[in-house]
Amino acid sequence: MFVTIDEAKVFYKKYDAWEGAKTILILHGRWWSHASWIPVAKWLQQKWYTVIVPDVPWFGKSEMNKEFTIEEYAIRVRKMTEALNLKDIILVGHSNGWRMSIQYVYENSANIDKLFLVNAAAFVHPPTIKQKLFSVVAVVWKKLLCIPGMTYVRTLFYKCIGGHDYLYASKDTNPYKKQTFLYMIATDHTDKLEIISTPTHIIRWKHDTYTPLSDGERLHASITWSTFDVHDEARHGIHLTHPEWLVEKIVSYVA
Repeated sequence: MFVTIDEAKVFYKKYDAWEGAKTILILHGRWWSHASWIPVAKWLQQKWYTVIVPDVPWFGKSEMNKEFTIEEYAIRVRKMTEALNLKDIILVGHSNGWRMSIQYVYENSANIDKLFLVNAAAFVHPPTIKQKLFSVVAVVWKKLLCIPGMTYVRTLFYKCIGGHDYLYASKDTNPYKKQTFLYMIATDHTDKLEIISTPTHIIRWKHDTYTPLSDGERLHASITWSTFDVHDEARHGIHLTHPEWLVEKIVSYVA
C-alpha cells in the first residue's frame, strides 16, 4: 500500500491483527527494506499485534524527492503516523533506523508507548585511520575520474577499504541519496538520550561488527528507562537470522 506525503509516495506493508490491537511500527536500517522484516511482522501478527513496516524513503518502493536529514526523516514518519491515524505506537528501530526512532520519540514521545532499538548504529565515533584515508582518497578520485578505466579502479578500491555505503550512494542515479547518506552517518543523538523517558529496550548481538556492543552498553547507560539484552549468536541482521527470538523478546517486554 501507498500513502502520499509531501507529494511523494511512501510504501508500507500492514499486517492486521484485530480491531483495537496494539500497533508496532518498524523502521528498517540502511540498505534494508520492508521485505526483510516480513517474517518478524507475520510472527508478531500471529501474537495479536498489528504491524506496519514502511520502506524508508530511498530504500524499497518509497519515492525520494529531496535530500533528507534525520530530522526530516522523523517528520516524514510523523506525517505517516498521522495519515494512518496511528496511536500509542510500539516503535522498533533497527540499525540506522534508530536515528529516526530517537528523533521521532524526542519530538513525539506522547505517541510512543515503548521503544525498541535493535543493533542500533548508535553514535558518531572519531574517524578511524581507514576513514581518514577514505576521505583523502575521495577527494583525489574526483580529479582522476576523467582518466579511462579509473571508475572501475575507484569501485574496486572503495570495496577494499570498506567504503561500500558511500560508493552505492554516490553511484545511485537519484541525486538526493549521496548527501542524505552523509547526513545520516553524521547524526549523533548523544544530547537527546538522557531526555528520553519512553520505556526503551535495547537488543544487541555480542559480536556485531557493524554496531559494536559497547555502543549498546552506552545507550543503556544513557537512557534512564531502558533494559538491555544481548544475543550471543545472532548477526547484525538479527531479524533475518533469529526472527523468532526477536519476536519473543519484543512480546515479552510489551506484554
